[in-house]
Amino acid sequence: MNTHVRLTETEIKLRLDPKLSEQVLRHPQVLQRLQGNWQHCELFNQYYDTPELSLDSKALALRLRRDGDQVIQTLKGRGQSVAGLSVRNEWDWYLDTEHLATELLQQPGLPTALASLDTQRLQPLFRTDFHRRKACLRWQRGTDTVEVELALDFGEVVSADKREPLSELELELRSGPPEALMELAVSLSETLPLLPWDSAKAERGFRLIDPTRVPALPPIGGWTLDTSINAILARLTQCLIARAVCWSERLYLNDAAAPQGIKDTLRLMISVLEGQPQPTGLSMHLIPRLASLIDDIADTPDAVRTLISTRGNWGWLILSLSSASAKLAAQAGPAFTDWKQAAATDSGAVQALITLIEERAGD
Repeated sequence: MNTHVRLTETEIKLRLDPKLSEQVLRHPQVLQRLQGNWQHCELFNQYYDTPELSLDSKALALRLRRDGDQVIQTLKGRGQSVAGLSVRNEWDWYLDTEHLATELLQQPGLPTALASLDTQRLQPLFRTDFHRRKACLRWQRGTDTVEVELALDFGEVVSADKREPLSELELELRSGPPEALMELAVSLSETLPLLPWDSAKAERGFRLIDPTRVPALPPIGGWTLDTSINAILARLTQCLIARAVCWSERLYLNDAAAPQGIKDTLRLMISVLEGQPQPTGLSMHLIPRLASLIDDIADTPDAVRTLISTRGNWGWLILSLSSASAKLAAQAGPAFTDWKQAAATDSGAVQALITLIEERAGD
């Protein structure tokens, strides 16, 4: 049986302390929306690539998974991820045996990057094996029925003699608008110290192979000055969120520059919130929370890791900012030039924001 299924996966990945799992299960938003019973399974995952990482260089990952009696071969695209929310394509094949079926990678409709892949050079690189506890959540959001699979994954990433613990909460959207998925994540993170995490499980395996590999800081840009200030600020916020999450991941790689990187990014976020033409109540609420967090950030990665992994406001702030930016993008706003003229007498922080917007336009 070689059933081929193409999916577009929309999920939020959150890092959490295993000791918090019971609090997740008992959270009111989970209990009120729970459908059926919790299911338990052991997932064994082997990742493959060539010695020179041909698939990885094309933003692809190849995995063979054993889930009970099922064997699933999956080709994953890296897609886009911001604040732990990722949207990516994947292709699944259900196999009869636990052996990589390389001939399936030559089927039509797959990424063109596979055309030059020498499948004979594929070899096992690392494993991600973990226990998964999952359930379906369902609720009404206006006229939409929302269905989300909530999964708690606890296990390890293994490459040769190197091991790293794995502890994640995944929220995967099965039906309904993506905004509902973000709203659930915001609600959970309001009382639980959940860390938005943009790197996939596979990325942690690649870092075991190459300890010098670190997540690249996302660039700031992607707008033009002939659009509305709301669209520009929404895009800039998404860039800053991506950088904040990247810096937080670098904390776990002991990057000495990460604490200052987080501070600088959060200060820019405050400038963006202050520069909104029509600040919302949420924006005004976020500003002092961000300022307080900046004051509490120490100079060492270890101290900052402890801070963000034990205080719930880091994840809540990042996820709330992401939700707010999506709403801002949907609102009509003045043209950038009109906003700039009206902001001529605003604070130095807003003037610096104007300079940043103009310097990065078109990037």
